[in-house]
Amino acid sequence: MLKTFKASARTLDMLGRQQIAGRPTAISELFKNAHDAYAENVEVDCYQQDRLFVLRDNGYGMTYDEFVDRWLTIGTQSRLNESTGVESPYIPTGMDPRPILGEKGIGRLAIAAIGPQVLVLTRAKRKNKVHSLVACYIHWGFFEIPGISLDDVQISVLEFKDKKFPKKADVESMLGESLENLERLKEHTPEDIYRKISTDIEQFRIDPSEIDMWQDHLSLQDHGCGTHFFISPTQEELEDELIPGPADAGISEMQKALLGFSNTMTPGHERDRISISFRYHQSDEFCEELIGGSEFFSPEEFERADHHIVGSFDEYGQFCGTVTVYDTTPDNHVVPWLEAGGQHTACGPFKINFAVVQGHYRDSLLEPQEHSLMIRKLDRIGGIYIYNDNIRVLPYGDADYDFLEIEKRRTLGAGYYFFSYRRMFGVIELSRKINPDLHEKAGREGFRENTAYKQFRSILENFFLRTAADFFRETGAKGEPWADKKAELNVKEEAIRRREILVSVKKQRLTKELGEFFRRLEEDVPQSEIEVLMDDISDKFERIKRENNLERMADIIFAVETEAHERLRMIEASYRIAKPKGVGLFKNQLKEYRAYSEEFEELRAGTFSPARERLELTIGELAHKAEVQLDIRKRMTALMQEEAERKKKEFQREHKETRNASQQLQEGVINLTRESLSEVSETIDSVLSEFQRIDFNDADESAFVNRRNELEQSILEVFELRREQLENVRSQLEAVSVIPDAEGRIIGINETAEALEEDLIALQEKDYADIELIQIGNAISIVQHEFNQTVQGMRNSLKELTSWANANRELKPLYTNLRNNFDHLDGYLKLLTPFQRRQMGRPSEIKGTELVKYLKDLFSERMRRHEIILNTEQAFGSAKLTGRLSTIYPAFVNLIDNAIYWLKEVDRKRRILLDHQDGDFIISDTGPGVRRQSRDLIFDRGYSLKPGGLGLGLYISRRALLNDPQYKYELLLGESAEGEGAKFIIRPLIEENEDGE
Repeated sequence: MLKTFKASARTLDMLGRQQIAGRPTAISELFKNAHDAYAENVEVDCYQQDRLFVLRDNGYGMTYDEFVDRWLTIGTQSRLNESTGVESPYIPTGMDPRPILGEKGIGRLAIAAIGPQVLVLTRAKRKNKVHSLVACYIHWGFFEIPGISLDDVQISVLEFKDKKFPKKADVESMLGESLENLERLKEHTPEDIYRKISTDIEQFRIDPSEIDMWQDHLSLQDHGCGTHFFISPTQEELEDELIPGPADAGISEMQKALLGFSNTMTPGHERDRISISFRYHQSDEFCEELIGGSEFFSPEEFERADHHIVGSFDEYGQFCGTVTVYDTTPDNHVVPWLEAGGQHTACGPFKINFAVVQGHYRDSLLEPQEHSLMIRKLDRIGGIYIYNDNIRVLPYGDADYDFLEIEKRRTLGAGYYFFSYRRMFGVIELSRKINPDLHEKAGREGFRENTAYKQFRSILENFFLRTAADFFRETGAKGEPWADKKAELNVKEEAIRRREILVSVKKQRLTKELGEFFRRLEEDVPQSEIEVLMDDISDKFERIKRENNLERMADIIFAVETEAHERLRMIEASYRIAKPKGVGLFKNQLKEYRAYSEEFEELRAGTFSPARERLELTIGELAHKAEVQLDIRKRMTALMQEEAERKKKEFQREHKETRNASQQLQEGVINLTRESLSEVSETIDSVLSEFQRIDFNDADESAFVNRRNELEQSILEVFELRREQLENVRSQLEAVSVIPDAEGRIIGINETAEALEEDLIALQEKDYADIELIQIGNAISIVQHEFNQTVQGMRNSLKELTSWANANRELKPLYTNLRNNFDHLDGYLKLLTPFQRRQMGRPSEIKGTELVKYLKDLFSERMRRHEIILNTEQAFGSAKLTGRLSTIYPAFVNLIDNAIYWLKEVDRKRRILLDHQDGDFIISDTGPGVRRQSRDLIFDRGYSLKPGGLGLGLYISRRALLNDPQYKYELLLGESAEGEGAKFIIRPLIEENEDGE
């Protein structure tokens, strides 16, 4: 008797949730389904607090019949043709045919790995006709019930005609039908499964119309088409896969699996057929894009790598392509696979294109900072990715899945095998048409290990072994360019490292000395030291007065005078700071050193010179009172001789050290030239001697030529090495200048290096500033948009809440409090209106009274809290400014904000004054003022005295006012005594006309 197979309901559970490799793989399968539906966008929103997972695409969707006959039918394949009874997939007008990825029909079953129940919404579009929306609710727990067949599980499906959209009540209707189905199966259902399913259904509170408003695109309302999945509650393990652990190098399991869904890393890659996005909402306020933006490798990063290898393997497994080592010319490379035996491989031909970054920055062409960022990215997602028809095959590309055993071999000898999975990134390109025997496993955890896959692995392992041996070993057939360039980079890195250490020490010492100088200056230490010196000298002179021997008294006065001048000289010398030679300084350091120079000159003129004059007068008065005849010439001569002797000793020391350095250099050069000449001569003599031992009677012509070339090469190698050494030394000696210019200065290597280094530092600082400002601008635009959207939503919600509050007495106080606080926040939003206007908006005439009102409205609460008074002179109120609101308002806001910050710390009367004098707009306060060493720095990017301050406010304000294309203003720091407050000036710049009027 013939029998038929019967399908248990658990069959679906085993085919889906239990077969799939994990949640990341399940989501990847859903992406592939969207790809097969010709979607151009597929987006995931995962809401942590609601444990809700929403996946939406804008593909061609499914009609009611297609959904029932194909989506709810296990094992159907989209690639079947008409002869099988199932229509071929619909191809939207204007789109190229796509290879079918979801051919096993398990994508829909993979949903169970994400969550136990799903609401599916789909609307089809065929030839410009929009079909009815289809809704379906499924709880996958039904398929875990033992002893029932698939026919026992009834799926609730609704059709919404005339562009109607399902609401919460419609979903509850489907949930009710599922609960009824559960009751019918209760006698077959274990208690724990019954309780779990019923609880999930009761807690499934999904309102599609509400969720549809959360995102402003990919909607199924009106003419929208595609398929949406609402999965809740998500599996608890999902959060662990979304957030990287401490040992995961900053990359989560979900990112590892979903990054690089299509190949976007290699230059000239195929255009993406589908755009993927995955947003993780950790709260209502915080949303993170996990797989978009710059998370994956870019073509620019690919091109900047150290080495590039590209080519193809033919149907016999033989590789032909090019290898580019560092920045050398691409070298043609052929790798034979000896196991072909003249037979076509089962895996078929395929292409490879990958890049390699050297593990240590000293061996890399990348700058150290860029190299560090690249290595961190490679540690997270480096590896060889496999793409089948430009869609990633999992888990290849994951560094934890070393299917070619590259890391295993590397542990045996890193230098010998060279390649590392975490130091290279690239693609292997396959096609289902050309490589049909490379089948993916049912659970999507790689290829089946059939003959095709084994050959595929063998071909690649052979390729990596041979390429490493040929190009990345010093003894390799083509390893010389790699070894030479690596050695060259090492030499440069060592030189740069030594200089950086030297320069860093000098810069740190200078910073420390400047800081100590200004600290002592602020604390009046110089004046105190002078007073101590003068008091000490006065005490000694008092004791001298008691001396009875006038001749002895004169000698003692001479000695005390000499000691006093020496001590005064040492005090002055302790404030003298020498700028380090041959070291480029940061802009802040240059400005601080210039400020120091000015302060030192003032200190010398205002403190040290008067101290010397005071010392001379004191000695003269003492001598006059004591009636001691001091020989002025003798006194001056003694002091001059003392100073001359001191300078002579200092110069002799410099002379000796310079002469020693010169002698050491001369000895080194002489020794190098002597050794070079000796080695070249010895090599030539040795080669000539070897040449004389050769018997040419029995040698053929080719053997003679080969031997001659070998001997000449041995001479050439030594000659080139020594010649390069001498050329290098000579070029450095020629750069050393010992001839003073017209002003007596010697401009040599140190000065040149210093100038070049300072130019480089300035360019780097400008580059960093520009990048930072661009990022800030982008962030502000995003925040402004989101803030406006949020406030608009709150306004609407409060309007809806009004009627409830009026009808509910207990709710009224809560509503009133909420409303008052929101109105306060909304007031701030309105105050920010001027900043929403773009820089290129029309200029406006701004009255002083309007500006004062705006500032008082904005800062009144803070000023009241800190007891600060904002005073306005009549001239300011009647003055007018012409310019863009987005430029003028922020400048005044920033100045007032800074004034409030510093005023709240002072003990005296706290006051801010706005004034207008001679065209200048003046903002002054009674705060602590600006320190001397900061006066030239406060407008620099990144300079801030506030704890945690960014140092951008004054910098941006000054740049914005000055860079206005039509109405330019200059932001200046006005003169005010230290400790008596700060004064800032906004001054209009009036450009002269062509006649200079």
